[in-house]
Amino acid sequence: MGLRLFAVAMLDGLHGESPAAGTRLVPVREVAAVVEEAAFQLPIPDEALASRHHEVVSAVFTHSAGLLPAPAGTVFRDQRALEQWLELHYVAIHDALAFVEDRVEGRVHVRRTEGAPDERDMGAEVAATAAECFRVFRRQAVVSVPLRSEHATGIAVSSAYLVERSLWKEFASLVEEERDRHAGVRVSVTGPWPPYDFVRINFGG
Repeated sequence: MGLRLFAVAMLDGLHGESPAAGTRLVPVREVAAVVEEAAFQLPIPDEALASRHHEVVSAVFTHSAGLLPAPAGTVFRDQRALEQWLELHYVAIHDALAFVEDRVEGRVHVRRTEGAPDERDMGAEVAATAAECFRVFRRQAVVSVPLRSEHATGIAVSSAYLVERSLWKEFASLVEEERDRHAGVRVSVTGPWPPYDFVRINFGG
């Protein structure tokens, strides 16, 4: 039986056990992998797998100051293989956890309030509004990454922002202020999320 990896988190705050039902911790020094037993085979991506992954990651995120979500469906052959991987990449994992510590992700989207759903994020006016708003949001974030761009201009109309956990309410209020300043478009934010868009775990080597 293999082990499905949901995330790697700082041990501090977890008190030796996983807060997500049906999972357990595999600790290595100051970090721990959050896992559950699973068949050692390529998973079939579906809604149930994605939902379970987000459920576990979110539960751990509320208790750990730092967390690195793994790609949904990641499975190791056994605990020894997982421990070896954690040891091999320990320095990089520890540094990444330090970077996201006490930080959360917010996803901001700019769309027209009217029109066909598949065209609401298109057009130069939407792109211009998004560019103006995103300049404001970047000043309040540690870092940002574009998620979706307007087709013709290539300007991002959806972006993710890594924000200090203690400043999340201020960031969300800033999005509301920008929404109120711009007629004809909807500026919305979702979160706070675990740092899904700021983590790229390497399983090579």
